Amino acid sequence: MRPLENIRVLDFSAGMAGPLCTRNLRDFGAEVIKVEHQKDSDYTRDLLTESGRKSGYFTNFNIGKKSITLNYEEEMAWDILKRVIKDVDVILYDNDDENYQKLGINYEEVKKINKKLIYASISGFGESSKFEKIKSHENVIQSLAGAMDLTGFSGDLPTRVGASIGEAMTGLNVSLGILMAVVNSKKTGEGQEVKVSKLASLIAINEVAILTKDILGEVISRAGNTDVTLAPYDVYKSKDGYISIGVASEKAWINFCKTLNLVELMEDQRFVDNESRVNHYKELTDTLGKVMINYENEELESILLPAGVPCSAVLSIDKILKHPQIKDRLMVMEVVDSGSQFRIFGQPMKMDRTPAVIDINTSKKGEDNEDILKSIGYSDLEIENLKSKNII
Repeated sequence: MRPLENIRVLDFSAGMAGPLCTRNLRDFGAEVIKVEHQKDSDYTRDLLTESGRKSGYFTNFNIGKKSITLNYEEEMAWDILKRVIKDVDVILYDNDDENYQKLGINYEEVKKINKKLIYASISGFGESSKFEKIKSHENVIQSLAGAMDLTGFSGDLPTRVGASIGEAMTGLNVSLGILMAVVNSKKTGEGQEVKVSKLASLIAINEVAILTKDILGEVISRAGNTDVTLAPYDVYKSKDGYISIGVASEKAWINFCKTLNLVELMEDQRFVDNESRVNHYKELTDTLGKVMINYENEELESILLPAGVPCSAVLSIDKILKHPQIKDRLMVMEVVDSGSQFRIFGQPMKMDRTPAVIDINTSKKGEDNEDILKSIGYSDLEIENLKSKNII
């Protein structure tokens, strides 16, 4: 039995954060019903796609989910939802979704229908804030959370982190919040409201910057590929590209120097311990730069990794897709969805007794309308009536 079997989720979210959350739940057995406005669907259905093909982006985050459409402006849509809500465990929505706001429902309303219901929401900045009505685009969230000020090189423009870390961290946090609420509901029979903001999700991983200010009274900013607490810890130019090397202990430093025949650096007072190396970072980086340029990435990895020195070539996406470690961990999967072939991300949570099962089908918009309505007691005649009135 999959761990989340018999858990039903109504997913009103779009974009990445919410759909990532519910894809995680779906991969481990939950039934996820994606609810979209009949006229205004999740915008990612048309993102990164070609004529006649499904969106690879949409498939990545919505694979395996069912789909129902409702005309939110019609009162009968709320009547349908009342009947669905009686039989679900979780509702997830995004405060940025203006369509959802048209439904005019809140936790106080839905818990009268289903007291066990978990009512989860995603916001950009949190409620009761002057930012509450502002769209939470990734670059704005990264700016406000300090992530952008920490990314890039000293003296250069602040830089957005390439991956959408605000969306991703929020998706993971709301997944965790829902799971804890589900466990509590099983124990107590009571649901609860779960609120996660993208801003809070990024603030929570800003640990070094906050601790440095709190403990040392120093404000750290953009430092390129370095680490203010460790040395050597940087990206170096090699014969055939770039390589990241991180030395986090004296043992690793000794192994690093011995492996690359740099014993003289161990005896240099500027580099005798980590504190000294941090204080003489430029001299150390300049010295190592002249060494690394003589090696190819594969050669450096072959001698440093066995010596316990973490390192990796800086890989472009085409090389990542071919990398044996990525393949071995099943982190890139090839799927064919309604004739469209995509690579999607695999499930990073590997569980030996209850592994994830990734379905290879994404419902078309409204594809499951009839099945879902019949499951909550609507007759064929009632369903045809809803279609004729443009409710579904």
